[in-house]
Amino acid sequence: MNEPEHEAYELILEFDSDCPEFARGFDMGLLVGSLNDLDEGRSVRQTVFTSNAEMVMRVAQYADCTFTCDDELTDISGVASMMVTLTKN
Repeated sequence: MNEPEHEAYELILEFDSDCPEFARGFDMGLLVGSLNDLDEGRSVRQTVFTSNAEMVMRVAQYADCTFTCDDELTDISGVASMMVTLTKN
């Protein structure tokens, strides 16, 4: 049985803030930045913190994208994460 491929990122440098909200904002900034020039029918697939689930849905609605999420959770540096796909309508 083939294992699903999960693309995840790891930090090269530690943030200069221990605030979880900073990390969540950075996480969403990566997603929003990748949506800027997304053409109709194209998708962005990214690992995000599970604590950002509601924000991902709000961003998808604002950017006129459909939103799907893999059932399997992953772990990024000890933080629960999930793989999401946003597809431009």
